[in-house]
Amino acid sequence: MGRATEVAALRTVVEARGSVVLVGESGIGKSTLLEAVASQGPVAIGGSLGMLRFIPYLPLVRAVGPLPETDPGGVADAIAGRVGGGVLVLDDLHWADDATLAILERLAGRIPVLAAVRTGDEGTERALTAARGAAMAELRIRPLDEQDALTLARRWRPALSAVDSHQLVARSGGNPLLVVELARAGVTTTLTMALEHRLRTLSPAERERLELLAIADVPLTSSGSPNVLARLVDLGLVAETEQGHAIRHALIAEVISDGLDEGRRRALHLEVADLAHDPATRARHLMAAGDRLAAYGVAAAAAVGSPPGLRAALLGLAAECATGPEAPRLRVEAAEALVSGRLIEDAERVLGPDEGLAGDLGVRLQAVRAEIRFSQGDATGALAATDAAIALAEPGSALAARLLVEQAWIVTLQREGPRAVDLARVALATARASGLPDAAAQRVLAVAISVIGGDFDEYVGLYESAAASARRAGDVAEELFCAKLLVASHESGDQALGIRIGEAAVARAAEEGMVALGQTIRASLVSLVYSHGDPERAVRDGVALLGESIERRDRTMTSGFTAAAFVDLGQFESAWRTILAARPMLSDDIAGCFDVLWAEVELRLAEGDAPEALRLADAFLARFGETDYGDMSFMHVARDWAAIDLGVDPGPLETPARSLHRQHLPTVAERTGLRLLAADEPDDAATRFTEAAAAFEPYHRRSELRCRWAAGESLRRAGRLEEARVVLEEAEELAGHRWVPLAHRIHRSLRLAGARRSAPRTPSGTLTAREREVLELVAGGLTNAQIAARLGVTQRTIATLVANAAAKLGTRTRAQTALRAADTT
Repeated sequence: MGRATEVAALRTVVEARGSVVLVGESGIGKSTLLEAVASQGPVAIGGSLGMLRFIPYLPLVRAVGPLPETDPGGVADAIAGRVGGGVLVLDDLHWADDATLAILERLAGRIPVLAAVRTGDEGTERALTAARGAAMAELRIRPLDEQDALTLARRWRPALSAVDSHQLVARSGGNPLLVVELARAGVTTTLTMALEHRLRTLSPAERERLELLAIADVPLTSSGSPNVLARLVDLGLVAETEQGHAIRHALIAEVISDGLDEGRRRALHLEVADLAHDPATRARHLMAAGDRLAAYGVAAAAAVGSPPGLRAALLGLAAECATGPEAPRLRVEAAEALVSGRLIEDAERVLGPDEGLAGDLGVRLQAVRAEIRFSQGDATGALAATDAAIALAEPGSALAARLLVEQAWIVTLQREGPRAVDLARVALATARASGLPDAAAQRVLAVAISVIGGDFDEYVGLYESAAASARRAGDVAEELFCAKLLVASHESGDQALGIRIGEAAVARAAEEGMVALGQTIRASLVSLVYSHGDPERAVRDGVALLGESIERRDRTMTSGFTAAAFVDLGQFESAWRTILAARPMLSDDIAGCFDVLWAEVELRLAEGDAPEALRLADAFLARFGETDYGDMSFMHVARDWAAIDLGVDPGPLETPARSLHRQHLPTVAERTGLRLLAADEPDDAATRFTEAAAAFEPYHRRSELRCRWAAGESLRRAGRLEEARVVLEEAEELAGHRWVPLAHRIHRSLRLAGARRSAPRTPSGTLTAREREVLELVAGGLTNAQIAARLGVTQRTIATLVANAAAKLGTRTRAQTALRAADTT
């Protein structure tokens, strides 16, 4: 009713083999629209379940049946093969697990995917971000207009008076579910009263079945007599699905559930647990019923033999249910498993408050507490917890050796280089002397050597050895974490190889059900892909990852490199949104804030706000300037470029505190070139920029291109115009249309060198294309300086273009001119 436009739009998308996500409030008719379109041909219908949102790929399994494997590529192939020429429907995507959301981009484009997302849910933005990353069209489902709402109401109550009709429409807000329920029960009721009115017409058996389905949150196959279920389906309260019978709408389930007393609710949870086949569902309902012992038994038994990710989740559930003397031990074990799988929030919830545990169990509690605190950005608290655990541990024990590894790891990530190496060597020797697997200790030593700028082959060899050791010990989490660090290391190595290692590790993590660990590897891949020179993929992968629930440090790193990629693509507004969203997550240590703050400095530079870029960079360097952190070189470079843009001396070139990685080493030549340029020695500057560009080429595409442009600009300033044009044209060809702010700089230098470069100036109304382009940026709130920097021209040119446009349009101010131009578009 009243959805002809939406149905037509959906059918058009499906006929074109496209994908779309329906977005709207609860009860607005999203599911009904999906059913209407799905009825036109072959379809695989699945959906998420709020109570089981932690199970990987559950919505997809409900659509196409059990999946033969769990790696993303294999899952996508299996689903596409089973759907074939049909349509995949995924309802309630806001409740989907991270693995399902992550695979959307592998499916959309291969098969039509129709999905629905409820607004106002905690998972709404996460689901929408994933859908956007998969390039799915978005269709907002609006309330019915007054006439359609009246027609729908009278279908259920033909004798509705005109006054009551208008009252009903006003109270329902055009929400179809509310329209129907209020029409059935009476205009003056609330939804709760409307449903209660209908429930009073049900037989006791019908009401019992409806309450059971409302509590279940999953379809049930053995949920009552066929006659009872058929009656509930006819009444529109229950829907029949391939998986069984389910309540027709979550809003109905919520209202019914809220009306139950505690005793009745517990009894229904027990009945659902009896009917459910899935152990996770059974355990959840047993726990909700208050039978924690039975829930513990089911979850603990199901954890045995489960993939690592699901095992950690089930252990966590078992730990929440455990009572008696074994409860503390189980909580610690579950928290360890959850931290290993990077499920930090779950680990903290399961661990609960410290209870003065003694012995090894107390030591292990402090150790896992340290890992949780560090993951949350509290490096100081993490180190304090580790020191406390070491003090409690028996010297020379396996547990003490493990703690020494953890202590070395925290000190390493705080960038205390020499101390970290010393601690890591002690930790490795202690681990081996204690007969422990040495993978973690090798990994920590490798990172420590990397931090002090040690030999690339040495620390990469240690990572490879650590991964092999973990593989022999069956420690999948450690093996995958070493793979993540190999990805990061190949920023200064074979970047294409690093990307392949990362992609294989992500697939392995998915296969093992270790979604969070897969996410941390994907965060490193976003950084590597950005360095490799693919800002489009960095944006695509980064936005998809940021739409998921990820660890704090992974979020800040991903945000920084996604924002930087947006800057390079000229999408400044998107870069700002990414940076502002990340700011509340920044931590006090350099690793927890560098990437986002560096991206902001680069954004300010690209917008033409060199004074603010210089201020931000100086403030950061004053705070962290003595910290041993490799990427600090890039902040120094950004700071120096801000000084050059302002025409001020960048100051003396300090000597690096340690050897630089291959990716960072060329910054010395670049920064030397900048000082030569500031000293009016452009010939020598051009030589140094050329050296830097060649050195950057295998490791940092953006820096390579900037140095190529800087070499050409230096030649131009030296009066060597023909050489300058050759160098700048090569840079222009390499930059293409992807590196937008840099392309504007290149074009400006080419114009100044005598080459013709300009924006298309095809007339559009009374304004030229360039005037219209400038006024659109004025309307976006940019200053003349920022617009000049973006377009690669002078501020005087921008002022002239605005003045010419104002004269043509008969306006007096910049704002009036921009508004009038928008009106004439």
